[in-house]
Amino acid sequence: MASNFQANSQALKSLGFFSTTSLLDETVIGSTTILGLVAWVVCDKDKKTTLSLNNARHKNIDWVERTQTMKRYLAFVTCCFCLGFLTETMETASMSVCPSWKEVEPCFCDIGFKGLKIYCPNISSSLEIEHLRRNIPRYGPIEELVIAESSLPRLPKDIFEGINISYLALDKVELDPVSEEDIPFLESNSNTLEEIYVYKSFQKDAGKISFSHLENLKLLQVVYNTIDTVDGWFEGGPYLLNEVELVNNAIMRIGETTFSELVNLRILSLQRNYISLVSRKMFPNNINTLDLSDNQISVLPTNFFTTMLSLKEIYITNNNIMSLEETTWKPVWKQLVTVWVEDNPLACDKKLLWMLDLDFPKNFWGFCMTPEHLRWKDLVDLKPEDLNI
Repeated sequence: MASNFQANSQALKSLGFFSTTSLLDETVIGSTTILGLVAWVVCDKDKKTTLSLNNARHKNIDWVERTQTMKRYLAFVTCCFCLGFLTETMETASMSVCPSWKEVEPCFCDIGFKGLKIYCPNISSSLEIEHLRRNIPRYGPIEELVIAESSLPRLPKDIFEGINISYLALDKVELDPVSEEDIPFLESNSNTLEEIYVYKSFQKDAGKISFSHLENLKLLQVVYNTIDTVDGWFEGGPYLLNEVELVNNAIMRIGETTFSELVNLRILSLQRNYISLVSRKMFPNNINTLDLSDNQISVLPTNFFTTMLSLKEIYITNNNIMSLEETTWKPVWKQLVTVWVEDNPLACDKKLLWMLDLDFPKNFWGFCMTPEHLRWKDLVDLKPEDLNI
């Protein structure tokens, strides 16, 4: 099959279908070549179908023949549509060309659907990024840039200047905290970056980092780093940011209004940190999913869910919550679809009577820890008599 794909791609190139010698994905080339040629044959063969359909209106033919003519006509239209679509797909794929290895060394290049994918392991100096920066822009936008297993203490704000990057991943890159001279963080890419992933890179702290100037940023994932405090990261945006995951970073403190200006934030995960205090001011109104699991939270403020009218899912497993207070939870209870409160020292007493008068959220997960005779009893199965003690 692979040899057929290669033969098809070479045949198309010899006919002038591709003006570039880029390394295109064999599966895309082969499938589009075969389907395109089939569509061309069928479309050419059935040009007379339109005439047949018109003649069918004036001749006395039976209903079966008329139906068959209509089917052939629909097949003709479908084939022509597919041919146009496949042709456009091939043209789009052929627009991206990987540079030679010498132009991007020590990095590697592949071709994605929206541009180039660049993977750079073992980077030890910003000079190697400078080499990439000089050569890559003329080859078009970069869909993904991954820097991995590297030692690059500084990330100057203009380190990727001139490179159109949509997705940036820093995977096990030894980074020092961001300093005054390096802010705003990645300033030269403020108009293009849409997704950022940072994994095991900030091992001392993130420093004076901020993302508010990255106006097209939609997804931020900062995972398995060492970050003591998250404060000032999102002052004034970015307003398109839809999802933030700050997971397993040893975070101890969240600034009073850290996420409040992210008006389009729908998903926020602060899972697996050391957070003990949260307040209503920290979070925006339109949040849909909030994950505070695996922290050290003992109580949620009375007004914690106030004006969170879009909230559907709350995860607060493995904290120090002892009760689900009526004044906190009842106002939002009916709109919630998912509530996970297991692995908390929940006391099943009269304070939970309010819950028994209402329907539980569709996906509820929580158990009693005290008193002893109710230990591990599912809150959904509680009866009023269980709490009259």
